[in-house]
Amino acid sequence: MKPSEATKVLAIDDDPDICFYIQEILELNHCAVTLCERGREALRLLNSQSFDIVLADVRLPDLDGVSILEHVRLSGSEIPFVLITGFSENDPIISSLRLGAVDYLTKPFTPSDLEKSLRRALDRKKRLDWSRDLYQISENLELTLHEKIQNILALTADMLEMDFGFVVRSSSDAQGLSFSSGRTEKDLDAITLVYQEQIVPELTDIMQKKEPSYSKQKVVSWAAVPLRINQASQGAVCFFRTHQKTSVGQDTARSVLQLTELSISRLLEAEENAVIIANQQNLILASQNLSSLGALASSITHQIENHLNEIAGRTVMVEKLLHTKEADSSPHIKVVLESIGSDVKRIDRIVKSVRTMAHGSEHSQDMHLMQIREVLDEALDLFRCKLQDRPLRLTVGELPADLYILGDATQILQVFLVLLNNSFDAIEGLSEEWITIETSLGKDFVQIAFTDSGRSLPVHLHEQIFLPFSKAGLGLARKFMEAHQGKLWIDPQSSNTRFLVQFLQLRDAQGHAR
Repeated sequence: MKPSEATKVLAIDDDPDICFYIQEILELNHCAVTLCERGREALRLLNSQSFDIVLADVRLPDLDGVSILEHVRLSGSEIPFVLITGFSENDPIISSLRLGAVDYLTKPFTPSDLEKSLRRALDRKKRLDWSRDLYQISENLELTLHEKIQNILALTADMLEMDFGFVVRSSSDAQGLSFSSGRTEKDLDAITLVYQEQIVPELTDIMQKKEPSYSKQKVVSWAAVPLRINQASQGAVCFFRTHQKTSVGQDTARSVLQLTELSISRLLEAEENAVIIANQQNLILASQNLSSLGALASSITHQIENHLNEIAGRTVMVEKLLHTKEADSSPHIKVVLESIGSDVKRIDRIVKSVRTMAHGSEHSQDMHLMQIREVLDEALDLFRCKLQDRPLRLTVGELPADLYILGDATQILQVFLVLLNNSFDAIEGLSEEWITIETSLGKDFVQIAFTDSGRSLPVHLHEQIFLPFSKAGLGLARKFMEAHQGKLWIDPQSSNTRFLVQFLQLRDAQGHAR
């Protein structure tokens, strides 16, 4: 494969004849050559210009080629180096190879020798560029998992001069499949592969979808490595090509494929581990909810009994009013019925909140239009069940009723309860026990502040209490808020413990953006 015209080479040698000899050969191989006779001048050029390859004589008047290589490596550059020597001493060559020189040439060298070294250097550069691009794709937060894998496969296919690659997923064990490659389907049959029966049909299917003119008979070369996820073989990463010519050697293909598989497996492992963590968090949340419901059981029962007793008493009042012959009894009946309706609504909210806590965590996020005040009222109804004989003063500011978000009411209810319960536990036994809920409305957000009578936490703990699996559930509460494009943090300016909850992307009752 001939080097590209864009290949820029810096050639360093104190012998002008050697410099021009190198320039003549490299220009015939479509390289742009910059000549230099001094080591320090070469360092200046390397700092000010961009080169693809460096050819440097080991012995120079001011700074030898190995020292130039060492300076470049210390700067963090991985530019490929080829060193030239006119002496038989091996020490400088050995040192240079340890520092990462691609190759070395011994004077006198032929044009063919130089071309081979040039190709080795170009191959090194190509692999370095490929490794950098592979890392950038893997770390790109803007790409989905599917996009990352597809980009990695396309990048590696280009590196290996293959047509394209694909991933085969399977639950069967991949014993015996390490690095394998073959030519044509006949060779495929001759190689014992656990995934052979999956690779060949999938290869055919992919080719037919990608390009109707492809067929299995046109596949002249293919390669595959096992896909290992969490130390278990779960498939294979495969590539094929329909053309004969390639400059990629077996060893290069092997290492490139193995690194490709490692990158893909890490992405898939991260996804699987995220699912496992999410399931664990859901189990913890369910356990916390059931535990909270168990602790609240007697209080909730007491609250419902109180409301039912009030309903029973008012029902007797209605019966008496119905039997009275007073002409003005109707207004009294209306007032009593409204009071009964209010008690029924409170009982309904308590029951609804209990059902939400008991069953909501079993399901995935259920996004719908929800009224923020309604969810807060549900949380407060449940929380008030805990107060009973506790001398705690709860003050709730006005929250406009026309504020809606697209969200999961179950998760937002849990956020409010976590903050209320956290304050309830933190201020127990203080000389003053109070919790205040205040609301402030911005242009495109609403902020709800939960403040209690406890002293503010030290600033260095403000983030630690939101770590995953925190005992108070604050880490999960923040995760829920972030899933709703909202925020949850501690007010660093307040002398009391003050949690701030902020909802963005507000909507009206019809679901339109405000």
